[in-house]
Amino acid sequence: MLYTSLGEVKVKQKGFGFQSGTKYYPVLTEAARELGADAVIEVHEWRGISMTSWSAARVGGTAVSWSQEARAAVIELDFACY
Repeated sequence: MLYTSLGEVKVKQKGFGFQSGTKYYPVLTEAARELGADAVIEVHEWRGISMTSWSAARVGGTAVSWSQEARAAVIELDFACY
C-alpha cells in the first residue's frame, strides 16, 4: 500500500457571498496537516446552506499519510501541490 488513510477531512465557506470551492483548498490542506497527513486524495466540492448563504462552498477529501516507498517516489517528482 502506498498510503494509509487518516480519515475524511472537510471544510466549509465562512463569510458572505458566492465563492469558489478551490479557494478553500489551502484550508483543507491545513486541516489535513493537523491530522498528520501528507496529502489529500479524492477531493470533492459541493454546495450547502449556511447561516450566511444559500449556496456556501464545501470541500472535502481523504487525508492520507504516504508509505516510505511512496515518499521516495514523490521526492523524485517535480510538481507543485497545496
